[in-house]
Formats: sequence, structure tokens, C-alpha cells
Amino acid sequence: MAVTGYEKSKLRPSGKSFADTIPGPRGLPLMGVLPGLRRDSLGTLIRAARDYGDVVALPAGPRRVYLVNHPDHIRRILQDNHRNYGLPAQYRMLRPVFGGGLFTSEGERWQRQRDVLQPSFRLSALRELAPVVAAATEDMLARFERACTDGVPVDVAEETPALTLQVAARGLFGADLGSRASGLARDIRLLIEEATRRTMALVPFAEHLPSRRNRRFARALGRLDAAVAGIVAARRKAASPDRPADLLTRLMAAADAERDADAAIRELHDQVKTMLVSATVTTANALTWTWYFLSRHPQAEAQLRREVTECLADGAPGAADLERVTYVRMAFQEALRLYPPTWRLARTAHEPDTFGGYRIPAGAIVVFSPYLVHRHADVWENPEAFDPERFTAERSRGRPRFAYIPFGGGPRACIGAQLATMEAQIVVAMTAQRFRMRPIANHRVEIEPVATLRPRGGLTMTLEPASG
Repeated sequence: MAVTGYEKSKLRPSGKSFADTIPGPRGLPLMGVLPGLRRDSLGTLIRAARDYGDVVALPAGPRRVYLVNHPDHIRRILQDNHRNYGLPAQYRMLRPVFGGGLFTSEGERWQRQRDVLQPSFRLSALRELAPVVAAATEDMLARFERACTDGVPVDVAEETPALTLQVAARGLFGADLGSRASGLARDIRLLIEEATRRTMALVPFAEHLPSRRNRRFARALGRLDAAVAGIVAARRKAASPDRPADLLTRLMAAADAERDADAAIRELHDQVKTMLVSATVTTANALTWTWYFLSRHPQAEAQLRREVTECLADGAPGAADLERVTYVRMAFQEALRLYPPTWRLARTAHEPDTFGGYRIPAGAIVVFSPYLVHRHADVWENPEAFDPERFTAERSRGRPRFAYIPFGGGPRACIGAQLATMEAQIVVAMTAQRFRMRPIANHRVEIEPVATLRPRGGLTMTLEPASG
């Protein structure tokens, strides 16, 4: 078995003296590299960074897209000069999935939403969710137990989205999706992948055509909207004194305080939808890859098991245990480094800006990739290797902050980063207590860069008792 594809392409820093003209490929007449970006977006970006350096001009139809691939450049976009950069117009294609929630909002509207959401994502609040994560994980492990007894492999790429969706629904909104979680998680994956594909569409307004693809999208969106409406309606029925002090109650209070009731209700639903979608796909993919890398690196897996055994015995980890299972956290961080779920980000420059001596114009779309910068040779030693200990305090000292951006950075850094990390520590530790996981024999594992980096065709693994 072997991982194939993009990770075999080695990235290098430019090592060039800067000139006035930004280097880059010529591409095809009229189309430039647009067909390549649609067909093989990650591969196109990898080749561009490898061949042309840290600032690359990519002709994409009638305009140029600018790829930047250095931690200093990314810091300028996300933090130092972040007010100059907004969401590209193509992000409107994501609105059917995220509505006007935090992910697609900007300016004062975004700041207001962030202020409402932030208290629920502080570490003190998140620690109260540890039992929720443990309970949802126990439900998944019960299914694993039956599969292990029956000798049936498990597709962990299918199991993890249902788990992370349940955690978000229970922990943030007090809703138990039960048997609906698996189907709804598949709907969410379809929605986010199709919405992302639409951002690269060559045919204007193709999303309005009566195609089979668009009908599937509409049905999946209808089921997600119905689930969100049901979650909100169930909370509305509860008497005020009985409502838990969770994120949903906070969002409802904010909506009730608005003068425009219809707009406030739409925004409430959009925020619930945004949180469910965001929490489901990205954390699930990262968990899947964590298990994969551990299965391929026996020494790392053995070290993780020793830590779990010594620190937790047989009990589920609680909030107080998270500081002790440091290797579990580092293994998750390293999986995020190698295969960051959100592997491509873009911004539009409101005014001209300069990167490493190169000037980009106002209105330019600037693209950067966590996948690429996580392999930048100026920062990462042996970047293709799975090495959790590169995240020890000693080895992390001096590393540029924006060399590692699985959750973005700056003011718009992912609000759920700490929740994802806490969730991963609990899920991975509990799974390691019970099982050894191995990909099935002779199965080629390839990454599929769609909305996220997922294993093409899933990741089917066999389960063995950890004590065996």
C-alpha cells in the first residue's frame, strides 16, 4: 500500500532575485491555467510554486490570479494588512450552504456575529463539552466493537463526519440527531463540495440549470435546512428557564434583540447551519488522516498508546486530562500539517500591495495554500515525513506563526480551532484505548482535493482489539 500523488512533488523556495514582472506560466491561449485549476487545482498550485517561487502570476481567463507561498506574505494578507483583503466574489457560490453566517460575512456584520459567537468558543466553555465528545465517541466505538467482532472493515471516512456532526449538534445546540446524523453528514459533504466546484465554474449561472447535479444539491440543501429549522423550533418550544446556556440560546437571544425579526431569524438559521457544516467536514477529515498516519508509522502509534495508557488508564479523557495527552495532540497537529482539510484560501485585494518586491494590483485575487506553506523548505525540515514531535515546544520555537495555518490566522482565524483540537484528542485517545486500526491490504490511498483533502474512495480500515 502506498500514498500516491501530490505529496511526491517537492516544493522549494524561489531563491531568485526579485524583478518587476511577476513570474508564472503562460498557460493556454485565452484560458491560461484556468482548465488546470478546474481539473487539478492542487497540482497546478504545487507546480507553480515549485517552478516559479513564492509569488506567482497565474493567468486565469481574462485576469490573473496571484499565488503567494511564504509565511511572511500570508501573514501580511491575514494579519498585518488584513483590512485590505476581502472575500472574493466567487464566495457568493457558498452562500446557499453558509447563508449570511460567519464564514461568508465581512466588515461590521462579521464582527457583530463573531462577538456573539466568541464566548461559546473560549477554552473554559469548550472544556464543558468534553463529556459530550466522549459520549458521541462511545456511540461510534460501540459500532466499531460490533464490526471488530464480526470481522467487518469500517470506512472511517464515513464514520467520522457523523461523529463530528453529532458533537456539534449536541454540544453547541443541544440537539441529538440520532440515526439522521450519517445521512445528514453525507448531505453536508455533497453541499460543500458542489458549492466549491461552483466557485470555479466556466459557465455563468450553471447552478440554475435543471441538471441532475443541481437537483441533488437542492434536495440535500432542503434536508439540511429542515434539520436546522427543527433544531431551532425544538428550542423555541422549551420554556425559557429550561433552556441550556449553550450557543443556540446565545444566538436566539441575539436574534430576539434585533428589530428586523425576519432578518434576525434568517441569520440565526444561517449561523446554526454554518457551525454544523464547518464542524462536520474539516474535523472529520483531520481525524481520518490522523488514524491513517498512525497506522503507517508503528513507532508513532506505539508512543501514542503508551501515553494514553499511562495518562488515562481505561477511562475516557476529561477536560483536565487534555494537557497530559500531548503526543495525541501533536499527532493530530502533524496530520493537519500534511493534509490540512482547508487546503486553498483566497482573498481579493482592495488596494495595490507588495509581496517580496512584487506589486499586485487593486482587485487582484490572491491565493495561498496551507498544503504548500506547510511544506515550505525554508521552514520545515524533511517536510514530507510524518513527525509529530516537530510540534514539541523546543522544536516549534522560532517557527513563523503563519508557516502553520490549518485554521487560518489573523482576525478571521477559525473560531472552532480549539474545539477541533480538543475533540480530536478525546476521540483519538478513546479509540486507541480500544482498537488498532489498519488500512485494508493492497489498498492505494490517494488524496482527493475537492472542498477538503479527503481520501479518494474513503478509507476502509480493519479493527483489532488494542489488548490483543
